[in-house]
Amino acid sequence: MQHLFAILSVLAMSALFSVLNSQSAPTAILPFSQFILGATASLLILALPLLTIFSSSRDRQSLVQYLRAPTALSPHPVLRVFALFALLLLIVYATETIAQAPQDQALVQQIAPFSFCERLALIPVLCLLSPLVEELLYRGFLLSVAPPLFALPLSSLVFALAHGLNAHLPALLMLGFLLGLVTLRTGSLRTALLLHAAFNLLNLLLL
Repeated sequence: MQHLFAILSVLAMSALFSVLNSQSAPTAILPFSQFILGATASLLILALPLLTIFSSSRDRQSLVQYLRAPTALSPHPVLRVFALFALLLLIVYATETIAQAPQDQALVQQIAPFSFCERLALIPVLCLLSPLVEELLYRGFLLSVAPPLFALPLSSLVFALAHGLNAHLPALLMLGFLLGLVTLRTGSLRTALLLHAAFNLLNLLLL
């Protein structure tokens, strides 16, 4: 029952964020201080299901195993991570182009006016905290609740939907699927975390 409640809590929180991120009204641009506080608070709210997950010994062991397990990218881990990152960028941006996704998402509208130094200040939230929370929920937890044939598409879909129903959905679905494949292939969250963080950092600096 506790395991089921953990799954439902992840799905419910993701559905909530899907609704919030699908608002079609024009985005009100917030001052930097308000934005960073709001972004941090949003990620902490999204992380609430982790309290339920870590209270279950079965789910806790799965997450700890994913976090502790070394990656299976030897003998040239750095080169392979770079190759994976290049492939991830190619596939995601190609999907964006095909879907003709607009570049004025709410998050982009918020960050675009910020100075370079302000964007650097966002790195801990958007490139460290955000990937950690999302990878723990969508790859670490959801990938462990069922056989990969079912869990992989489920985790990818929930991850994409949590970012809102918009033209970016196909690219986010592909991103989630690729990160899920990497997690299953390596048996660890470390590579997916690194790729996710690098992806967010690149997009943050190129806005």
